[in-house]
Amino acid sequence: MKRLGVVIQGIASYENILDAFHKAAEGKRNRSDVKSFATRLEENFQSLSNLLLQGELPKGHYRKFTIYETKERVISVAPFSHRVAYHAIMNYCGDFF
Repeated sequence: MKRLGVVIQGIASYENILDAFHKAAEGKRNRSDVKSFATRLEENFQSLSNLLLQGELPKGHYRKFTIYETKERVISVAPFSHRVAYHAIMNYCGDFF
């Protein structure tokens, strides 16, 4: 088992976050939240990396909406920066699970 510090550094690495961004943006490139994240990509990568190294996730509010297929459901959507962080964690730790 690797030490936690090594795992966190791997998750927060530039290459891993770049790969996570591409996975999170797949099929969603024209959405406004993805475009705004991409316009300040380097700054967002650095911020996300720093937060992950501190053991935190980015701040943000989930967006909620209701669908009525088959039955009524309330859907909560994580902010795009959260989705990038989730992909970064799973890119690195998915094989361990």
